[in-house]
Amino acid sequence: MANISTGNAAIDKELSALREDLAALRSDLAGLAASAGGAAAASGKAAYEKVKDQAAKAREEAARAAEAVGREIEARPLTSVAIAFGVGFLVGKLLDRR
Repeated sequence: MANISTGNAAIDKELSALREDLAALRSDLAGLAASAGGAAAASGKAAYEKVKDQAAKAREEAARAAEAVGREIEARPLTSVAIAFGVGFLVGKLLDRR
């Protein structure tokens, strides 16, 4: 910033104080921006970890459900074949409609 001298000591003093205040404000805003960025990064990381944990739990539940279905099919193979035939027939009828 260019130094402008008005010749009036009181005005020069006020301009100097204003420049110092603006420099301090810039510094404070830079610090605030850095703090906000750090807080956003920490929040994002926490959200990522939470989503990752939830996905792992969902995978475990899906694996358990698949095992339960597999055991049920082994226990009742004819019922399973009849259900599969019925579902296939219904899907075929729904897709056959044009």
